[in-house]
Amino acid sequence: MNKVKKATKKLTAIALSIVMMLVLLVSAVSPQAEASTDITASFTDRNFMAAVRGLNAVPSSGTILTSHIAGITELDVSAREIQSLAGIEHFVALEKLDVSDNRLTTLDVSNNKALKRLFVNNNQLASLNVSNNKALTELQAWDNRLTVLDVSDNVALTGLSISDNKLTTLNVSNNNALEWLFASGNELTALNVSNNTRLISLLICDNQLTTLDVSNNAVLIELSAMDNRLTTLNLRANVALRWLDVRYNSIPSLDMVMGIGNTRLPMVNTRIIEENIEFSFRPQNFPPKAWQTPTAINRFSDVPNYPHWQNDPVSWASSNGITQGVASSHPPEFRPNDYLTREMFATFIHRIDGQHTAGATNFSDARAISSWAVGAVSWTAHAGVSVIQGFDNNTFRPQRNISREQVAVMLFRYAEFVEADTTFSTTAFREFPDTGRVSSWAVEAMQWATYHGLIAGQRGNLAPQSNATRAEAVTMLYRFVNILEIPAP
Repeated sequence: MNKVKKATKKLTAIALSIVMMLVLLVSAVSPQAEASTDITASFTDRNFMAAVRGLNAVPSSGTILTSHIAGITELDVSAREIQSLAGIEHFVALEKLDVSDNRLTTLDVSNNKALKRLFVNNNQLASLNVSNNKALTELQAWDNRLTVLDVSDNVALTGLSISDNKLTTLNVSNNNALEWLFASGNELTALNVSNNTRLISLLICDNQLTTLDVSNNAVLIELSAMDNRLTTLNLRANVALRWLDVRYNSIPSLDMVMGIGNTRLPMVNTRIIEENIEFSFRPQNFPPKAWQTPTAINRFSDVPNYPHWQNDPVSWASSNGITQGVASSHPPEFRPNDYLTREMFATFIHRIDGQHTAGATNFSDARAISSWAVGAVSWTAHAGVSVIQGFDNNTFRPQRNISREQVAVMLFRYAEFVEADTTFSTTAFREFPDTGRVSSWAVEAMQWATYHGLIAGQRGNLAPQSNATRAEAVTMLYRFVNILEIPAP
């Protein structure tokens, strides 16, 4: 009997050991089983599927498993004509997601809880729920169709760019860490930034704001609130302010501190630039008197006569013979949105300088240069000038478009040539979220251009490699001769 009992106990112990081993085995393999789930069918958009299969960790054909994407922390699928991002929910480790320049009408990132940076610019989103994305520090969603956006749960947010949407309200009272807010081109009637004491840059142009209180924003460096309905603006608490643009409002005067003294400024002109530790207020009679000032009405049929950022620069360029528009158009057109070419910009710079002459051009593609640009190309590429240089194979490529960073480099070279102010700090440059996209050879010029206010943001970004338009080019030139006080020829 005792032997039976002993045998029973032994068998029981063995059985328990087997059970425990099975439990441990199941717990050990179940994560792997979960990680190996087939998720191929989740990707219903063929363009998104193609982008995912292009990732190093994902096979180019066959089954896509969760284990393939488990460790992916960054995903850039911008400009892929994607209409659905179904399948994104499986990227649970994702910290940065860029889906800009697609055709998305909906986006669900509720399962991407590790997300820190989200870029959804230039889509067709009517709504965006980021309440589950508590780790989010940067959100860019400009140029969509958003009518509402709730960021109250995103307390870690330091940057928010939502320009060119249809927002009527925006609550950022919980976003105490916010350092830059770009919300231009919406329908906001009110904006409370009193809790955003770390705010450095605030761009809220083209809204319907009637009041704006920035008294709590003591570290604010840049404020652009043009084209609203403001009647007063008190800036006495904003001693760090370096850039201000509140044109096209109804503000009769500004209360602010300039440098070390208190000053009440009449609203003759509202661009205020910091030079060293003081502010420089430039009245409306600039550019220097030798330049013809802009006329009230533009002569070009495609340039608006209502208040617009391109009006004065285009009118100034026309009045001073920098450009006369497109010769073949009747009635006269400026074509502000056409891209700028190398020979066009060479001509603009040449005319600003006074049309100094140089020897005949020796570029191998000289025949491709338009007759009206030959002298300008020859001068700007001359060894003593070198504002616009040729290429290694001795070509000039006159019809090639110029990027925004290339314009900055060419202006910087011209500033050096005429011994204009080429000093700068990097503060303004660092305010933009896409400085990493600036080419290494253009960084210094872009820092200089942003410091002096020659180049402004494009929906909150520098967009350094985007093609410059004709309107953008004459605007940079207008600011160049104004701010750096370049005399007329």
